[in-house]
Amino acid sequence: GSDARSVNEQVLGWLATHLPFGDVAYRLNLLSAVCTAAAIVVLAVGARWIWSAAKPSDAADLPPLPTALAIAAGAWAFAFSAPTVTWATILEDYALLACLAGGMVVAMLPRGQESSRPLAPVAFCLGVALAVHPAALFAVPAALCGLGLGLTAPPRRGRDAAAAVAALAAGLAFYAYVPVRAAMRPAFDWEAARSLGEVWHYLVARNRHHFAVGTS
Repeated sequence: GSDARSVNEQVLGWLATHLPFGDVAYRLNLLSAVCTAAAIVVLAVGARWIWSAAKPSDAADLPPLPTALAIAAGAWAFAFSAPTVTWATILEDYALLACLAGGMVVAMLPRGQESSRPLAPVAFCLGVALAVHPAALFAVPAALCGLGLGLTAPPRRGRDAAAAVAALAAGLAFYAYVPVRAAMRPAFDWEAARSLGEVWHYLVARNRHHFAVGTS
């Protein structure tokens, strides 16, 4: 399963271990299953809202049957793809990451009579997703596309920009848990990130680069 690098997954995993049924491994794997199910729902809801944002103003509120079938087929294909099935059955960062990245995209989509969405919720989702895995950076182009297409309102005032920066920082604040937990000297403490420099090495995965390139 996971190397438990994800700060959010560590916190959620700790909560999951206190469920009143199953053993610890079952509870943690159940967490991945729940996150994967949430990611599938977010995908379907996001596709539905994309259709709503693109439909003519005089169109019906519900998508036509071909569109509904396409949305269902997309969610079904994602749900039963090999990576998704793997994420759902063992403790991995990617189930939670998929859910949060999808949430970031959904946060960009206007709803109802809105012409655009504020940037702060998108920034918060990005910050939380980055606290799961650096691969969340791949969602940044989607956020930029949202700005370019007018789905997300660009910060027009200093207050808007400050709110977006504060929201991003709030999402990243989960990393503050890293030195706190390391100071408790747990039995499994791969990085032992107790100082500021060690926390930075943890953030950039300096001690795990050899795994990425297949060297020892």
